[in-house]
Amino acid sequence: MANSKTSSDTITVDLQPLLLPLAIVLSAILLSISMYLSAGRIGSVSVNSGSNSDTAAVVDPTNNGAAAVPTAVATPSLDATTSFDDDAIKGNRETATVGIVEFSDFECPFCGKFFDETLSQITTEYIDTGKAIFVYRDLPLSFHPLAQVQAEAAECAGEQGQYYAMHDRIFQSGGQNNADQLKTIASELGLNTGTFNTCLDNNEMADEVNADAADAAAAGISGTPGFVVGKIDGDSVDGEKVSGALPFASFQQVIEKYL
Repeated sequence: MANSKTSSDTITVDLQPLLLPLAIVLSAILLSISMYLSAGRIGSVSVNSGSNSDTAAVVDPTNNGAAAVPTAVATPSLDATTSFDDDAIKGNRETATVGIVEFSDFECPFCGKFFDETLSQITTEYIDTGKAIFVYRDLPLSFHPLAQVQAEAAECAGEQGQYYAMHDRIFQSGGQNNADQLKTIASELGLNTGTFNTCLDNNEMADEVNADAADAAAAGISGTPGFVVGKIDGDSVDGEKVSGALPFASFQQVIEKYL
C-alpha cells in the first residue's frame, strides 16, 4: 500500500533565492524615508519663520495695487544689491564705506522694534562715526491701513529737508498716525504746513513710495523690516540681505564684514 501525507507531515520551502530581492526593496524604502525626513529638516532650518518680521502680502505697484504673493525670506542671504534712489540719507556720504538700506513699514510692529531697540545703537556705533550711512525706503504692507499715508507724509517732509524728523516722530507715536495727526506733527516740526498739506492731500509722493516698493521686490525683499547691507558702490549698496528686527549684535557682525 502506498504511503499518504498525514497531519504531521511538513513542507520545506527554500527562501534563499528571495533574500536578495527583498533586501534591495527594503533598502530603497529606507532610503526614501531618510531623504524625506532630511528635506523637512533642511526646510525648517533655512527659512525664516517670520517671528521677527511681517512677511504677509505686500502691495505690488506694478499690478494696480493688488496683493503680491508672499515668499519666505532667508536671513542672511549673500549677493544682494539695491540703490539709494533719491531717498534721504542719514550719515556722512563722503566718509562712509558701508550702506544700510532698510525697506520698511511705519505701521509694522517689527519695524518699530528695530527703531526702538537697534537703530540707535547702529547710529552711535557706525553712522555718527562716519563709517556707514542709513537709508530708509518705503515698503508699506497692504494689510496696514495707515502705512501708505505715513510713508507719503515722511516723503512730503523730506521735500522740506525734514525726512528723518518725521520718520522718528511717526515711530515714536507707535506708527498709528492718520492724515490729520501727520499734519499736526508737520506743524510741530516747523514745516510749511500749506505746502506739506497739499503734498499729502494730493498724494504727490505716491509714485515715490511705489518706486521704493518695486525696488524692494527687485532686491528679493518681501517682508518688513528687510535690509540690504554691504559696500557702497556709487549710488548703490552691494552686499547681503538681512531680514527682521534682529538685535544690534547681528547687524554688527554683518556691517563689520564690509568695513
